[in-house]
Amino acid sequence: MLKVYWRKNCMSSKQALAWLETHRIEMTCIEISKISRYELKDLLLLTDNGFDDVLKNRRTMNARTRAAVNSIDTMSFEEAIDYLDEHVEILQTPIITGKKQLFVGFNESEIRQFIPSKHRKLDMIRKNNSMQAKE
Repeated sequence: MLKVYWRKNCMSSKQALAWLETHRIEMTCIEISKISRYELKDLLLLTDNGFDDVLKNRRTMNARTRAAVNSIDTMSFEEAIDYLDEHVEILQTPIITGKKQLFVGFNESEIRQFIPSKHRKLDMIRKNNSMQAKE
């Protein structure tokens, strides 16, 4: 089952939740403000680039928030976890996790990774048949 960490006023979170519901994918929804230290550490285990993969884009932040995020680079791992535990507003949303999968944000073509492979194959066959029927 997927875990979706979301934010109430986040359009990407709303789109991801709607997409997952439409595709009848089982999920547990957790508001990002309720994420635990343990869950933060689990998320980071699934990243390729550590904190950078789950933090908001630094270019779009105001100067004060950017300075706070930049300070994470100089913190120990535990200090950074403590900081994020207190400042979840700098985490990007949605954050979607599967068994060994992590996806941050919303992109319709990439979120398909959470559809079981047999269903993806059926979808591809249906689309191909539909396209051939139109020709």
